[in-house]
Amino acid sequence: MANIRTDADRAGAKAPVKAHKKARKLKTYRVLCAVTRAEWYEIQAPDEDTARRQAFCDGELIDAGDVTDAAACDSEEVHL
Repeated sequence: MANIRTDADRAGAKAPVKAHKKARKLKTYRVLCAVTRAEWYEIQAPDEDTARRQAFCDGELIDAGDVTDAAACDSEEVHL
């Protein structure tokens, strides 16, 4: 029966490709992402410019919003 040719064989059709030839080996990557979100801080300062410069480090976080943006900044392959 191995020598029986079908109409597709006679027409020159190729044999179907196997769906899973070989599983791809996955690599491990470490990715640095910069994430932006809204955060409100309260700080006592002599003026608005000083408050803007120092709020993140010296102010009190009073509210945080949803993540608004995430951008991949750097990546490296991790060799285990």
